[in-house]
Amino acid sequence: MKTRLKVGALLCAIAMGLSLTSCTKASAAELFDQANQKSQESFDTHGIDMTMNMDMKVSLSGQEQNVKMNMDLKASGGEEKNKLSGVMKMELLGQSVDTLMYADGTNLYMTAAGVTQKQALTSENTQQLDQYSNMMGKMKLGDIKPKVQKVEKKDGKQTLTIELDGNQLTDSMKELMNQMTEGLGTSDVNYKFDTMNITAELDQKGNLLSETVEVKAAVSAQEQTMEMEMKIDLILHSIGKDIQVEVPEGMDIENAIDATGGSSVTQN
Repeated sequence: MKTRLKVGALLCAIAMGLSLTSCTKASAAELFDQANQKSQESFDTHGIDMTMNMDMKVSLSGQEQNVKMNMDLKASGGEEKNKLSGVMKMELLGQSVDTLMYADGTNLYMTAAGVTQKQALTSENTQQLDQYSNMMGKMKLGDIKPKVQKVEKKDGKQTLTIELDGNQLTDSMKELMNQMTEGLGTSDVNYKFDTMNITAELDQKGNLLSETVEVKAAVSAQEQTMEMEMKIDLILHSIGKDIQVEVPEGMDIENAIDATGGSSVTQN
């Protein structure tokens, strides 16, 4: 249960982290940075309703593997920030794994292979839940200068195109990724980025509607280096509206197996 939660949070952290790269002058980068900040403020107050699709190809020691993930996520904001509902589908090593997640502010529930487990919310898994909702707008990489950036306006919307230089990204993104994966069991990971291309769509008020991030990078850990190509599509379904969290369809929380461990935390 903890492993699935960590994997989901880590992949989401990577995906969101790779999408939070911006900030120069009055440009596509600055508009993107402002949109992410507005999104984070809305998430903090109202919550999150988003869909994320990720397609990643990794190569290690001459072996290639494809990882695909789809996640539909809702999380409450404000005083109910520890309430969350999600459906995650992952394809890895030829296998497909579906996981349901639900947190009601007191307990965390996970369903996989038809079995639902629950455990009291602890400082550890609360931190992992926070990875989903606290990743936008709080990291600014103002020293990064996109090599290409443009803004196109059509039908009341703005499309931002940003291309980033991998050599400039490496140090800043390593620090960012280490911050966002802290507590998830990852350490001593080095990132060397080749290219990163971002396309984002904003509404007429500058709110982020969707974004696509395409990345080529090398990731080194434990004396091994993995070549990675990743594409992430992120769609935000609601900005500025309170998000209501419900138990995912197919999850039986009444008959959940109690797997509680550690010190519980109560919601303020």
